[in-house]
Amino acid sequence: MDDLFKRTQAELHHGRGDFLTAELAICSRYAHLASTMYMAGKSSFADRQITGAEESYATAHRFLTDPKNSQHLTIKTVQESTKKLEALRGMLDQLQRSRKSNNP
Repeated sequence: MDDLFKRTQAELHHGRGDFLTAELAICSRYAHLASTMYMAGKSSFADRQITGAEESYATAHRFLTDPKNSQHLTIKTVQESTKKLEALRGMLDQLQRSRKSNNP
């Protein structure tokens, strides 16, 4: 019984890392799509993608900074996710500037 509990707990912790990785990937996809749509002149569609990216970013940020969740992540996962989150923040800030210049 103890072995089953340990395996289940390990799978839960691994799932948290998978969730964070997936959320960061979703944010990245939204951001890249928004960038592509701005270049294609489809600012209305790009604006909706930025909204989705910001929501995914906020979810990943909350998850990563909440000790209840982050204490179960490996140091490597936290470091890599933090780096990705910082890069995404830079990309989202650039997209927000593009949004403002396209929608005065």
